Amino acid sequence: MNAQQAYEQQASSLTKSMAHLEAELRAAQAEKVDVLTDLAAVRELCVKLDSSKEVMGRQLTSKSMELERVRAASVGEGHLLPTPPTHMLCPPQVMAELEDVRSEAELLKQQLSSERLALKNLETLLSAVRQKEFQSHVSVSEKEGELKALKERLALADTMTAGHVREVSQLRGKLSQLQTEMDVLKRQLTSERFERERALQEMRRQGLSFSSIRSSSPSPCPPSPEHSLDK
Repeated sequence: MNAQQAYEQQASSLTKSMAHLEAELRAAQAEKVDVLTDLAAVRELCVKLDSSKEVMGRQLTSKSMELERVRAASVGEGHLLPTPPTHMLCPPQVMAELEDVRSEAELLKQQLSSERLALKNLETLLSAVRQKEFQSHVSVSEKEGELKALKERLALADTMTAGHVREVSQLRGKLSQLQTEMDVLKRQLTSERFERERALQEMRRQGLSFSSIRSSSPSPCPPSPEHSLDK
């Protein structure tokens, strides 16, 4: 019974460990799903940033071309004379447009620099997310391996427990059979003792009767002298 209890305790412990590992596995899988979701969001954001960067690059190129065109027009209006101050060379409307173009170009440069920095940060975040995804995958694989090993141990423990239960059942059957045989032998022994006691009592009674007969019968006569002489 002690071995059976030990097997049952081992099976119970393995079952608890397996349940704990299954819970950890579910948590790791849920974390993996979250990581994949974050990864998809980061990738989508990177695509948007790349698209925005391309748009701003085209805008910056357009503004630069426009700025060069305004400068070229200003030079053309100067008739290649010695270059006077810009405010004297260009009319006020052209100067205002030139300043607007310069401001927009500077703003676009700043936005592009900011977008590049954000993209760099996102690339760092993407690398961290990928590393976390890899670690989660490794953790899930390890938990699956541990769970498989525990299931195999539990199956082995169940098999050993079943075999031990069969052995205990067989031993109980043998014990019951031996108990029955012992009861039969006890009854036979009791009967034999009773028969022996009755036989002893009968022998004692017969011996007592024989003694009584001998004591009550006449003594035999001594042989006569003649009989002795004949012999």
